[in-house]
Amino acid sequence: MDGRDLVRSVKSVGSMQGLRTVRSAWLRVRADARALPARGPERARVPGNLVGAEPGPGGGVVRFARSELRVRVGAGGAVFLGWDGAEPSPSYALPEDAPDADPRAVLEPDKDGGWQVVSERLTVVVSRLGAVELRTPGGVVLRRQLPPRWWEPVAGGPGRWVQRSEVPADARFFGPGGRAAGPRLGNGVYALWNSGPGGRPGPGDDGRYLTMPVQMVVSDAGTHLMFHDNSWAGRVELREGTEGAGSGHDRPGSSELRVEGGPLRCWVVVGTPARVLQGWSALTGAPAVPPSWALGPQHARRGPGSEREAWQVAAGDRDRGLPLSAPEGFGGDQREADDVGGLATARAGYDELLRLRPGERPFLVSRSGWAGTQRYGGIGSGDVAAGWPGLRASLALVLGLGLCGVPYAGPDVGGSDGSPSPELYLRWFQLGAYLPLFRTGAAIAAGRREPWEFGAQVLDGAREVLVERERLRPYWVTLAHLARLSGAPYVRPLWWSAPGDRALRECEDAFLLGDALLVAPVLEPGVGERPVRLPPGRWYDTVSGAVYEGPGQVVVEAPLSRVPVLARAGSVIPVRGADGGLELEVWAPVEGTGGGGSVVRDGGDGWAPTVVERYTTRLVGGRVVVERDGGEGLVDCPVRVRGI
Repeated sequence: MDGRDLVRSVKSVGSMQGLRTVRSAWLRVRADARALPARGPERARVPGNLVGAEPGPGGGVVRFARSELRVRVGAGGAVFLGWDGAEPSPSYALPEDAPDADPRAVLEPDKDGGWQVVSERLTVVVSRLGAVELRTPGGVVLRRQLPPRWWEPVAGGPGRWVQRSEVPADARFFGPGGRAAGPRLGNGVYALWNSGPGGRPGPGDDGRYLTMPVQMVVSDAGTHLMFHDNSWAGRVELREGTEGAGSGHDRPGSSELRVEGGPLRCWVVVGTPARVLQGWSALTGAPAVPPSWALGPQHARRGPGSEREAWQVAAGDRDRGLPLSAPEGFGGDQREADDVGGLATARAGYDELLRLRPGERPFLVSRSGWAGTQRYGGIGSGDVAAGWPGLRASLALVLGLGLCGVPYAGPDVGGSDGSPSPELYLRWFQLGAYLPLFRTGAAIAAGRREPWEFGAQVLDGAREVLVERERLRPYWVTLAHLARLSGAPYVRPLWWSAPGDRALRECEDAFLLGDALLVAPVLEPGVGERPVRLPPGRWYDTVSGAVYEGPGQVVVEAPLSRVPVLARAGSVIPVRGADGGLELEVWAPVEGTGGGGSVVRDGGDGWAPTVVERYTTRLVGGRVVVERDGGEGLVDCPVRVRGI
C-alpha cells in the first residue's frame, strides 16, 4: 500500500465502513513499515558531466551523463526543479495540476558553459556538473544547490538521496512546519517525520506533529521559500553562516536535506515575505477561512467527559461575564505515507463537513498535516509542556506554521499537562488571546483550565483580555479573509515588512498581528516591564497612549493585568463599537506619511463573496482625514481617532 491508496481510503471516512477502512489502512502501513527489508549493498551516483539541453515550456531539460534536471517557471512565478525525470504533478501538496508554464522563460546557454533560465523574479543557473544557483534579477545569489547524490540499492528499489545547499552568510532559516524551537531555526538537525515528540515539546525539543520540507530563508539579498515536494521520511541539517570580521572571509550558511526515497523535486518562490507567501498560497491552495465563531475564544477538554460537563463549563464562563464561542470535546510504504496521513484525514473531514452542511464554512482543526493542510483547516499545537518554556514554544509553533502557509493555528492555553501557576496561566491566556486559534483546555488528567480556577486576579485579567479579543473580532474576520486572498498569516514576525533589518530577524519574543498591531507577550516570570524591538515607524501603546519611534528598542510597561500591544501610526482597525456594530479605530498618522487599512465585513459563516474595503489616512493641518478607496471617500460607519 502506498500513500495514494491511503488518501483514497481516508476520503471515504464519512461512513462507518470508511472509518473501519481507515483503521485497517493504518494497520497495514504500520505492518509494512515493520516488514521493510534491509537496504543491502548500495551504489552511489552523481549527475556527472553536462551533455546537452532541450528547451521546453517555461524552461527545459538539462542533461548530464547519469541524470537530467527539468527547470520550469510557472505562470505565477514559482520555479520547479526536478531531477531524474521528476515532474511537478501529481503532488500531495498541490490542490490541482501544476501551474501552467510561463512562456516568457526560456532555456539559454550560460557564459560559463552551463545553461540558465531567466524569469521575471529569478534566474536559475545550472553548472556543467549539476550545481544550481538561484539568483536575483540583479545577479545576487540567493541559494546555491550543490550537485545531488543518490544511493541506490544494487538489488533495486527506492533510492535515497542528499541535497546540499549554501545560502548567504547573513541568512536565517524559518520553518519547516510547526517547531517548538523557533520560529528561526538555528544550527541543528530537524526530522521530517510526523511522529510526535515522545513527550511535551519545549524550545529544546523537535516537536513533530506537523512537519513540512519547507524553508523560508531571509537575507539581505532577498527572501525565498524552498519546498522539497517529497513526503518520504527525511531530515534536514541547518547551519547558519558567519560573516568575516575585517579582512576575513564569509562562511555561508548551509542546508543538507536527506530523504529515504521518492523524487528529488522542489519548488522555489522569491520576493518580499508577503509576495513569497502569496506565491506559496497560489501554488498549494488558499487557506480555509474558519467560520466567524471560530475566531472567538474556545474551550476543549480531552479525555472522558460528558455533555453535561461541557455545558457546565460554558455556564461558568457566562456567569462570570467571560465570552465563549464554542465548548469541544474529544471523544504504501509507511516512509512515504506517514507524513501525508494528517493531510488526507483533514481533506476527508473537510469534504464530509461540506457535504453535511453545504451552506456553512467547515471548521476543522488537526494537530498533524503536511504541505497543503491550510486548504482544509487549522492546526492545534498538540501537547505542549505546562511551563514557561512551553509558553515560549507556543508562540514559536504558531509563527513557524504561518511562515509555512498555515495561518490559523494556536496552542492549548496553560499547556497540556501539569499544573501551571496562576501567573503562568494568565500570561499564557494573554498570549493565546492574540493568536488565531484561541483555545483553553487540557487533558482531563492535567486538571482544570478554566480562568476562575486560578483566583480573582487571574479571572479579572482573563476577562479584560477576552473583552479586547471580542472588541477586535472584526479585525480577526478581516485577517482571516485576507489570509485566503493573499496567503499572509494573521501572526507575522517583526521583520515581515522590513526583512533587511537584521535586528528584527533575530527577534523571537514579539510579533505583528496583521499590519496594524505589535504584540509583546510576557514569556518569563516576575516581569513588570519588557524591552521591545520596533520596526520602522511610529507606534502607540494602545492602553497608555505612549508614543515610540522605530526602528530601535524601547522598554514598555507589562503589568500582570495586561499584555503590551502597540498600534502602528496611520493604521485603520475594524472593531466592535459599544453598540456591537462596526467601528473604525484610526491611529493618527505621521505628518507627510499617511497610512491605511483594509476591512472585510462579517458575512456570517456561509460563502458570501468577499468584499475588501480599503481605507487611507492622512494628517492635514493637525486633523486626521479618513477616506475609503473607490467609494468616493464615503465612510459609512463611526470613526474613532486615537493618538492625536
